[in-house]
Amino acid sequence: MLFGPEMPLTRVVKVAILILAISVTASDSPLWGWGPKAHRIVVDKAVDSLPPELRPFYSSQRGYLLDHVNDSEKTALTNRAEAVRHFIYLDRYGKYPFPLLSHNYNQARQQYGAYKLNRNGILPWYIGEYHLRLTQAFRAKNWDQVRETSAWLAHYVADATDPFRLTENYNGQLSGQNGIGERIEVSLFDRFSNFLLLRPSRPEYLKDPTEHAFEMALDNFVWLDNFLLADRRALEGAGGYTDVYFDHLYNEIGPMLSQEISDAVGSVGSYWYTAWVNAGKPPLPSQ
Repeated sequence: MLFGPEMPLTRVVKVAILILAISVTASDSPLWGWGPKAHRIVVDKAVDSLPPELRPFYSSQRGYLLDHVNDSEKTALTNRAEAVRHFIYLDRYGKYPFPLLSHNYNQARQQYGAYKLNRNGILPWYIGEYHLRLTQAFRAKNWDQVRETSAWLAHYVADATDPFRLTENYNGQLSGQNGIGERIEVSLFDRFSNFLLLRPSRPEYLKDPTEHAFEMALDNFVWLDNFLLADRRALEGAGGYTDVYFDHLYNEIGPMLSQEISDAVGSVGSYWYTAWVNAGKPPLPSQ
């Protein structure tokens, strides 16, 4: 494990990631993922899921978190180094569950080279790295940094539950379904978000934050074929991307969306909780 609570990135590796990420063009990264509303719902529900020791502090920061959970996505629109932190094209590493891809960043870099890793996205490794940043902020009792890092980390974690952040067919462009990412993760979600039945698990301590990020990605990658098939079925007889299309699509994948968002909520809470525990459970301000 490289990105995690015990093994931060070396300065050399950080510089290599930054330089190589700059070479990644906008066309190499997903155009769509969970929309802003989805990320705000995830962070809002994650605050409510926290144990009593953490909930008062995060409740007092709820407004900030809701306002800033999408800041990293806005930065990614113009910053190529940031863009590669929001996705990983798992299907460029063979067949599911991609056993040849090491979850240890140093080993993966030796296998494929830093240039290829960056072109294919570094989301799970960066979640581990950002979790370390949150741990350090808790340890330093830098509460402004804690809330900012918590917001950015929550966005990355939710990205790892989005199948279209995990595949090179990120917007249906490889299967003749252009725009599917936007249709499902933004348009459909915004239409039906009030009907989703969210049942997030309680936050739990994560022994290996980087490995958990890979587990999230693998668990949610399997939904991809279901989404692609549902899109084709919903379009049949709908006369285009009409209300009929979206109604049919939601009937097909509504439970899957509920499961993915629930997973995101539970995992965000777990990352916040684990960082606080690893920092030694410092006393928290209530405001």
